[in-house]
Amino acid sequence: MPFLYSQTKGIETGLTNLWEEEEKAGFPEFSIVTTEHTTPGYYVFAISPYLAIVDHWGNPMFYRKISSGVRNFTPQVNGLFSFYDNATRSFHIMNHRFQVIDTLSVTSEYTTDVHDLVLLEDGSNILMTYDLVQLDMSLIFPGGNNDATVRGTVIQEFDPSGEVIFQWESLDHFDILDCDTHFVDLTAKVIDYVHANAINVDWDGHLLLSCRHMSEITKIHRSTGQIIWRLGGKKNEFQFINDPTGFSGQHSPIRLENGNLLIFDNGNSHIPQYSSAKEYQIDEENKTATLIRAIRQTPDVYSSVMGNSIPIPNDHILIGWGKNIYGAFLTEFDEGGNVCTTFSWPNTGIYWSYYVSFAEEIPALFPTDTNVLDFGTIAIGDSLIKTIHLTNDSGSDAILVGISAEDNPFYLLNPLPIQIPDNNIVELYISFRPEEVGNFASPFYLTFRLNSFTTEEHLLASRLYLSGKAVFHGTGTRNQMKSNVTIYPNPFQDDLFLENCEAVSGITIVSINGVEMIQMDNHQKSPLHIRTDRFLPGVYILELRFSDGYAEKIVIIKCN
Repeated sequence: MPFLYSQTKGIETGLTNLWEEEEKAGFPEFSIVTTEHTTPGYYVFAISPYLAIVDHWGNPMFYRKISSGVRNFTPQVNGLFSFYDNATRSFHIMNHRFQVIDTLSVTSEYTTDVHDLVLLEDGSNILMTYDLVQLDMSLIFPGGNNDATVRGTVIQEFDPSGEVIFQWESLDHFDILDCDTHFVDLTAKVIDYVHANAINVDWDGHLLLSCRHMSEITKIHRSTGQIIWRLGGKKNEFQFINDPTGFSGQHSPIRLENGNLLIFDNGNSHIPQYSSAKEYQIDEENKTATLIRAIRQTPDVYSSVMGNSIPIPNDHILIGWGKNIYGAFLTEFDEGGNVCTTFSWPNTGIYWSYYVSFAEEIPALFPTDTNVLDFGTIAIGDSLIKTIHLTNDSGSDAILVGISAEDNPFYLLNPLPIQIPDNNIVELYISFRPEEVGNFASPFYLTFRLNSFTTEEHLLASRLYLSGKAVFHGTGTRNQMKSNVTIYPNPFQDDLFLENCEAVSGITIVSINGVEMIQMDNHQKSPLHIRTDRFLPGVYILELRFSDGYAEKIVIIKCN
C-alpha cells in the first residue's frame, strides 16, 4: 500500500475529501511487497538515526530520531526494548511506552561493544566489550609488527544489581593465529582477530558466541569459561554434512525450538560470494553439523558486513541483508524458501540496518474500545458515521496529528490536531461515504506526537480495521428512506434549508465535539429554514428523526 505519514483534517464537503498532508519528519521512505503468506506482525529495527517499528502493511507504528546515532533496536524480555546509543556508547532500556528507564554498560575500564545485549528475565544481562594489548607479532607470525595492537573480545555478565558475576576473555582461550585471514592481516599494526558480533544463551544455559573474524561459532561454559565446542573456522571440531563450504563472516547464531542452529552466513569467503540463512542440525556428541536448509535470495545477495536471520511464526525466516549493493532491505521466506515479503529502502547509500527483529505484538499506547469497525452495506453517496473512544495511555500528553488509510471512503470527521491529555479519553467520529460500488476493507491509522519526547522527529500510531460495502440505491439495507429529504446548501454559511421533510418529526444538530446546537420538533412542515449564524465553522452531525423511531444522521459543514 502507498505509505502516508499523515492525512490531516480529513473532513467531508459533499463528495470532496480535504487532505492536508503533514510534512514528513525525515523518516526514510520505503516500499513493501506482500503476499497472502506474509506473517502478521511488526518489524523492529534501527536505521540510524531512527528507531523504528513498522507493521507488515508497511506503515510505521513508531519511530524516533536520536541525532547522535543508534544501532540494534530490539524487543527484549518482559515487554522491554533496547537500543545502542552511539553518543553514550551504552545500551538504553525502554519500557512499553518507549521511555528510557535504564542504561547498561560494561565496567569502566572497557567500552561497551555495539553488537549485542542479552537481557534476561531476572534482570541480569550479558554484554560484550574488547581489550587492547600490545604484542610483538613478529614473534608469532612472519612479518608481524613488533608493536602491534591486538584486539580481543571480553564477555561480562551482570546480576540485577549491576555486579559482574562472570567474565570471559578471548586472549585466554583463542590463539591469535586462529583468525580467518580473509578478514585479518596478521602483519598490520592493529589486529582485530575475533570481532565477536553476537552472543546468545543456548538451550542448556551456556553461551553461543559468533566470532566473525574467525568464521567460527564458539560454545562457552557459562560458569568455568571453558570452550565446550568450536563450529567452523580453523579449529572446527564438527563434520559438515550437505554443506561443503560451511559459513564465513557469519552473524546471529540462534538455537531454534526444534534444537537446530540458525546462522546468517555472510559468505565472505565463498566463491562466488553470496549470503544466506543456514539451518543446521547439531549433534554435539558426535560432532556433526547437518545442513537442513539454506535460504538464498534470487538473484543472490552478498552482504559484505552486517545482517542477520531470525525465526518468526509459521516456521518462516526473516533476513535483514545488512550492507549490500542493493541497499537496505529485509525479506521474509516461508519454510520452503519462497519469498513472502520484501521490505526495502531506496539504495542511496545512506540508510543501513545492522540487525532486524520481529514482534508479534507491540504496546497499545492509544487503545480504542474496538479495533474493528464494520459499516455494513450502504448506497453510493450515502454516509454512515460510527463512534469510537480512544484512550491516551502513553504516559504523556499527546496530539493526534493525522490519519492514514488505503481506501478513501473512510474519513475521520474530527478537526485535527486534537490535544489529548495523558490518561484521557477522546470521542472520534469515523465516516464511511463510498463513491463507487464495491467491498472496502482497510487498516486505518491514527498518528500521534508526544509532548514528553524532546525531539520533534517522532511518531506513534494506533491501527483500526475498517470495512464496508457500497451498492446502488435500492439494493442496500440502509436506503429504505422515509422520505427524500433534501438538505442544502452543504457546506452552508448562515442558513440551512430542508425540503421534502414532511415525515421528519424532529431535528437535532450536534457539533463534532458533542455540543448540542439545535433540538427542534417538526409538525409535518416543509420546507424548513434553520438559522445557523451562531455556528462556528466546522463539522456537525444533523440527525433526522421519524415518527416510527427511525433516525438518519447526515454530515454537514459550516464554512468560514
